[in-house]
Amino acid sequence: MPTSLAPSVSVSSLSAKPAELPASGSVSRWQVFGLLYLAYGVSMALRTLPAIASTEICNDPRLGISLGAWGQIIGTGTLGGLVGKFLWGWLADVLGGRVTLTLGLLLAAAGAVGFSLAGDGLQIRAAVFVIMLAQAAGWPAMTKLVSAWALPGQAGRIWGVLSTSSRVGVLAATFGIGSLVSAHGWRLPALATAAVAVPLAVIYALLIRSRPADGSRLVEPQGSTEPLTLALKRFVCSPRCWLICGGLMGMAVLWDVLLLMPLFLKGSLGLSASVASRVASAFPFGSLISVLIGGWVFDLLGRRRMARVLPALLMTAAGCLAAFAALPDSGLATNTAALVATALLFVFGVCLSPCYYIPASVFSAEFGGSRAGLLVSLLDAAGFGATAAFYWQATRLAETHGWSILLLLLSGVGLVAACLLGCFLRGEAARAT
Repeated sequence: MPTSLAPSVSVSSLSAKPAELPASGSVSRWQVFGLLYLAYGVSMALRTLPAIASTEICNDPRLGISLGAWGQIIGTGTLGGLVGKFLWGWLADVLGGRVTLTLGLLLAAAGAVGFSLAGDGLQIRAAVFVIMLAQAAGWPAMTKLVSAWALPGQAGRIWGVLSTSSRVGVLAATFGIGSLVSAHGWRLPALATAAVAVPLAVIYALLIRSRPADGSRLVEPQGSTEPLTLALKRFVCSPRCWLICGGLMGMAVLWDVLLLMPLFLKGSLGLSASVASRVASAFPFGSLISVLIGGWVFDLLGRRRMARVLPALLMTAAGCLAAFAALPDSGLATNTAALVATALLFVFGVCLSPCYYIPASVFSAEFGGSRAGLLVSLLDAAGFGATAAFYWQATRLAETHGWSILLLLLSGVGLVAACLLGCFLRGEAARAT
């Protein structure tokens, strides 16, 4: 996830007219954002690698990994992400965004190499843990870089554009890696992805600066020397933090349904592994469109209108999951069911992504200050923790009670998250007036 600005940035400043910059500053600023876009997209492709390879891994008799065992591997990887959120959030505030994201990319590439060489379930579990831990560097690193380089009045649209990098990465992974998995098995694609990540990490480290060359910041956070203990106390005592945290926990659980979707499509609808992978790509494609548009809409509509729009979108996403629960018993032909699943996943991605990325990113930017990297990591860690706890048992629930029960439970989680997000956004809208 993302963030960045400071407590001194008022809500109104986020919708103010952007300040003018010298031409040279603008060029270096967009170079930073461009390379950041590529780096985060590749890190998301690495994160998506296990999900795309899941059907082939579970069908490999030499590994003997059942659906329930794969769910526990996912849970272990999510725990790796949870550990990474705390580690990288602290490192981002200490080392800066450039070093943090470079280290994260290199470590994720190493995990992908280990994944390709794994010979049993334990080794796969360890590799997935490392990949997810390393990829967790992305959001806090982006937070620190955008804090240093973003203009006032552009928070929503910058995060909208940068957030599409995650969707582009996932979309490229589902098409590119999915095709490689179908043609060459699940090991070669992991090596190919690592081969892209390593040189990009080196280029990124050499060309990116953590802040403008003159050391100035367009938005100087209040309390830039705030001690860690005081920052933690401020976060813990804020009802705003708890509301957005609760909403993010629910949305994170919904987000990672993509990790199980190829298995659902193959097991319940009878799709082949390659077709299931292509159908699943509708989710990141819908996300790509919505976060790009959503960032601009967030800046233009204002907090009061978005307090109504975003919860409505999240409720629609919950409705898509309920429709998925009914799909296996609908009696549709396989090809028709695949088309319906594609449409549902597209709408699900369109509705979920702006709710997941933008409010928490802008809030962390405003409220986190010099500890924005820590705040965004804490919020994301809460989401990872909820996802790890949920999906540790989710596949067993699907095995014992069926996919429909699991999807209905996920739909209920979405409705609760919509209520929490609505309460948070109404509070933010009230503060903006």
